[in-house]
Amino acid sequence: MALNILPGTQGDGTNERRQNSLNYPLPKTAIPIKLSINTDSSWVYCNFPENITDNTMLADKSNVSLNRQVVKAGNVQIFYSHYNQLSANLHYGIRIYNPNSTSVTITPTNYGHSDSEPGWSNASGCSWENFFKGPNGCLITSKTELKPNESLWIMDKSIKLGVFSGNLRFSTTKSVAVSVYAYFDRSKVGNATTIFSYDNAFSEVKNEEERKKMKMVYSGLGEGFFFTAKQITLKASELLEKGGIYFSTHCRNYTPSYLMEVNKVEKSELIPIHIAGTDKIAAVGKASPLHNVGNWCAQYYIPIRLENDLNYPITFSGYVQTGVKKDNEIASIFIISSGSNTKYGKVSSQKFNSWNWLNCTIPANDSIDDAYQFIFGTNSTTPVNHIFTVKA
Repeated sequence: MALNILPGTQGDGTNERRQNSLNYPLPKTAIPIKLSINTDSSWVYCNFPENITDNTMLADKSNVSLNRQVVKAGNVQIFYSHYNQLSANLHYGIRIYNPNSTSVTITPTNYGHSDSEPGWSNASGCSWENFFKGPNGCLITSKTELKPNESLWIMDKSIKLGVFSGNLRFSTTKSVAVSVYAYFDRSKVGNATTIFSYDNAFSEVKNEEERKKMKMVYSGLGEGFFFTAKQITLKASELLEKGGIYFSTHCRNYTPSYLMEVNKVEKSELIPIHIAGTDKIAAVGKASPLHNVGNWCAQYYIPIRLENDLNYPITFSGYVQTGVKKDNEIASIFIISSGSNTKYGKVSSQKFNSWNWLNCTIPANDSIDDAYQFIFGTNSTTPVNHIFTVKA
């Protein structure tokens, strides 16, 4: 059984469609959650340069990749998010190289891409709706043998002006090299490119504030991408007594109110990023600007048990709510998925600060065990409270 997810507010500006959004009070009772993360899998993280502005960033003009990582056998996920300021004829692509002496098998499983129209809401949300439909949009969509010292292109997208983002997952039977490029003409991308330099890219930027802002985004390798929570049991009698409960997931460099347990260690869940072509690590506790990490497009798998221990039917409701109040309104896009049902919604730091994503009625003395995935969209800026309430 998959949870029936209610749609959230979507769209940008005049295209906004408000749904199931409201101001909802935060319950008094917070519960901790225990997470594990798949550090045995590779997360190729691509957000630098955030703005693609000139030929120095292009593979067919300057012989550079935006990211290159040697990844181990198993599952590999690639997240990318950029703003194309250069040309509507730009392309963005991913190539896999086999450095082994024997063949390797590459199997794409999921891919979702979305770009500029109608902006952040589309790029953040639609990309995940597409991702959960399978590998459609990849240049290969089934198992493909890659011979020694050969390469293949797994993705090549034409990019409009404006923001674009995507996520790609594949499995590999051996270690391979993954390179990510922007270019006009794929046939002119060389076999041996250098990594677009994080350390040297700011030398021509004279404004110190602009330079600092540019340094707060990264391309590199993340330590896993998929969190799994220990099952959370929600009892109707307890939620009625307490007026609801909540737990929190965190994004960006806000200080959590308490530390998570991640892989049995008390620590922040924010994922460190090993920056491509350097020995630098962006992580919680690092000096500015390397402190600026956020779990953008990492996946949280959250098993829940909805248990009605009362003698009459009860409706369980779920909400996601921005966890930080800001003087200026900030809207973030969040994605929730269960089974084949994926929805996204825009949640504000001021108005309509909660998305009512779940209403589920459970008969008397009955229960269901289920799960949902939660994802911070690429433009998310705040922690999120996951609120659960009940009513007769």
